[in-house]
Amino acid sequence: MGWMRFIPSFLLRFCIRMASRSVAIVKRYGVVSVTSIGMFGTGAMWPVPLSGATVTLGVGSIVLRPVVVGGEADGRIEEREHLCLTIALNHDLIDGAPGARFATTLAEILSSGDLLRLDSALP
Repeated sequence: MGWMRFIPSFLLRFCIRMASRSVAIVKRYGVVSVTSIGMFGTGAMWPVPLSGATVTLGVGSIVLRPVVVGGEADGRIEEREHLCLTIALNHDLIDGAPGARFATTLAEILSSGDLLRLDSALP
């Protein structure tokens, strides 16, 4: 992969654009992209991914936020880590309702932490 840095950026963008239009390449590699630029920033950062992919997940930074632990009535306020995520969906291919359900399910899976256990399986 080291040789890729020598390809001019306009040529690389052109090749990526052409590859994303190829049905054979899309079937093999998919149309979901992830960018994690938030690991280089400080403070709350929500990336706005601009991509030709069907689904793009922008991973931002982790920030400390106050949350109520134990319920609103008898709970206490603690600082917890929050991950800033941005999901961009191609609205030409995905309607709003299925996209919202996907975003909700993804947030539930990530916030539960169940997939961090070795014996867990996907829901």
